[in-house]
Amino acid sequence: MKTVKSVNILFPVVFMLGLLQTGCYMLKQGSYLLSDRLHAVPIEKIIKSDSLTLEEQLFFGRIASVLEFTETVLGLEESPNYKTYIRTDRPYLAAVVSGAGMFSTAAYLWTFPIIGKVPYKGFFELEDALIEADKLGRKGFDTWVRGVDAFSTLGITHDPLYSFMTDYPEHRIAELIIHEQIHAAIWVPHESQFNEEMASFIGEIGAEHYIVAVYGENSREMLLLLAEKRDRIRWLEDVTELRKELETLYEQNIPSPDKELQKQKIITGFKDDFRVSYPDRYETDTYSKIPDLEINNAFIALYIVYYEHNNLLVRLYNSCKKKVSSLQGLKSMIEILRPLAGNGENPYDYIRNILDDFNP
Repeated sequence: MKTVKSVNILFPVVFMLGLLQTGCYMLKQGSYLLSDRLHAVPIEKIIKSDSLTLEEQLFFGRIASVLEFTETVLGLEESPNYKTYIRTDRPYLAAVVSGAGMFSTAAYLWTFPIIGKVPYKGFFELEDALIEADKLGRKGFDTWVRGVDAFSTLGITHDPLYSFMTDYPEHRIAELIIHEQIHAAIWVPHESQFNEEMASFIGEIGAEHYIVAVYGENSREMLLLLAEKRDRIRWLEDVTELRKELETLYEQNIPSPDKELQKQKIITGFKDDFRVSYPDRYETDTYSKIPDLEINNAFIALYIVYYEHNNLLVRLYNSCKKKVSSLQGLKSMIEILRPLAGNGENPYDYIRNILDDFNP
């Protein structure tokens, strides 16, 4: 299947690169990672230099504010991450390949030592990602290549900041950092989907609390965050409906060529309807380019990885904040989830058991 590169929809990911893999992939990506980290300059040094720009000065101030919030308010450990900075001409950090079956929206999984199976494989060079996607496509899989603006190496290296982040909205910076700091604090082995769902949820809720704490509930920053949140909910509803329609098709016992034609017809119809209805249904332009993308199963699977069990996390968060403030509820939720990093339990069963204890 043809691979599509998207730089409009970016996701932070856990990206162990070549340090935990064997062969040429290890050597090449590991060398890129080492080179990248060697170019990182301590923020304190840049602040004292003559090359500091006003944009960077404001950006570093926002970063310091978010990091203080994650430590003093959310209770996450002080981390050496995000204390260094890399100036780059690139609009994103790395290219990540995702895949799914031609007639399935289940994500293709790559296996890595230590962290287990993950639904993506990352490359510092786009060309390498396209080669990997082409190899997967030749095996009959749908593929998707996207840019990512951050990744966590789970403590193996100190994660830096990048110059392309300086114009991010305040809430996006907060969400990104909290997302990655959660990965560093709580990583459940062999549960990559849960790890992404957990970090995404806590990152989004944490960013809301941060914006309220710094700017207030009625601030311009908060209004923008809430508008994008409503759009995200609408988009997840839309892509879920598309997934259901396609899965119904895939269950039918019809010849593959006919199934492929119907698949493309459904996707084309979805994009056409989405384009026409977008101005009336969405508040921001965050998802306005969706009809221009070559949507396939790998693209749809991407959202399943980050949001499929969102309702379970919402229930846990709501239960945690019943007797305390919303902010303390999030902190309590983080503490409840910490044991998952080492207890070997299925994380979804663990949460269900916690909820049963909350609501006997």
